[in-house]
Amino acid sequence: MIKDVLLDDFNKIKFSNILLGHDGNKLIYKRKHNKADFTLITSLPGVGKTVLAKLIVAQKHLHGKPIVVFDTFSMDWYLGKYPNSEDYNLPRGLEPFPIKDYHCFNIDNLKKGEKLYKINILKYNEENFKSIGFSDAAASDLGPLIEDYGSSKTLKEFYRFIKSNFYKIRTKKDKSRGIGINLHKFEKVNLLRNLRKMVDQKCWVLDDNKKDSISITDFIQKKQNVCISFDGREDIARIEISRIVEEIIRWLAESKSHRRPILVFEEADSLIPHNPKPEDEYNVNILTSVLLRGRKLGLQCLYLCPKVWNLNDSITDLAHEFVFGKFRGKDYEKIKNIFGYRIAETSRKLYWDRFANYGRGIRNFLYINEQEELQTFVPFNSPIQIHRE
Repeated sequence: MIKDVLLDDFNKIKFSNILLGHDGNKLIYKRKHNKADFTLITSLPGVGKTVLAKLIVAQKHLHGKPIVVFDTFSMDWYLGKYPNSEDYNLPRGLEPFPIKDYHCFNIDNLKKGEKLYKINILKYNEENFKSIGFSDAAASDLGPLIEDYGSSKTLKEFYRFIKSNFYKIRTKKDKSRGIGINLHKFEKVNLLRNLRKMVDQKCWVLDDNKKDSISITDFIQKKQNVCISFDGREDIARIEISRIVEEIIRWLAESKSHRRPILVFEEADSLIPHNPKPEDEYNVNILTSVLLRGRKLGLQCLYLCPKVWNLNDSITDLAHEFVFGKFRGKDYEKIKNIFGYRIAETSRKLYWDRFANYGRGIRNFLYINEQEELQTFVPFNSPIQIHRE
């Protein structure tokens, strides 16, 4: 373990660069700045990339940065509102602490302290409907149906109305014939089945009632923090994250605010894959283009992914800095293609033993800055809670 005499005092850490860990002789820092900062952390599952990300986020929180977390698979970021229950391997002077003013939302299967995240169907277009399971014909007709018959109805009422009057109703889009004539039996089943799922999921709403929606920029302006979980629904996550990041970008451009948040993307390779399915391609492209615009406005983003080979090339191209943990197989080839043999070989030789140290594990990471300077380090623990309940 690094000697105490070499450990910085916490008061210095708080206003310095972001502390990552140590190499046995000196502390290793990630540089802190207010410009755009896209950082990619990748390793095999279980190595500790989320713990390292929480260490970074905790220090950003101390520096006054608003935190916005997108937890696609609803893993354990909601636990950030609690201090780490295990006071182990923290920098000297840094005690476990929670993220303050941390508002957690989820679209389904709410965990302790989470609120329901409401999704307004009125903001969805035909391509969005296709990506969440509606057939081409059903997605094409759903928008006009909502426009003509969804007014003053709850989603449940709208679903019952469509189900009961399917062959009678007409839309402004096609007054000459009923919707039922326009759709085959299979398409009708698809439309009603997906509407039924939306009703059952409870996060979907069919109105512009402001009390049903949240404004991320309101939280940012109040120096508050947000975690939105999507319960494994990458399709919904892409659409909602694009909308939220667009909202943040618009606010930053209009307000000229210097209060830029740090955005955290858990399981980024599933969210923004290298080869998306045809029905997902539209939303992947939209999200990627939105993030590119955010980079120009100085957004700070932290991308976590267990499979860098599956991550969209646009994201690896956008990244300024990288942190690699232990990996195997296809990840080695992609890292070699991006950085060359030297960095790929250094990364491949990183150490990880999950059974060592009384089950806490031993691992090291490789930090690569914009000048492609390499620093291997043993990470410190996170002061915010990391364990799943």
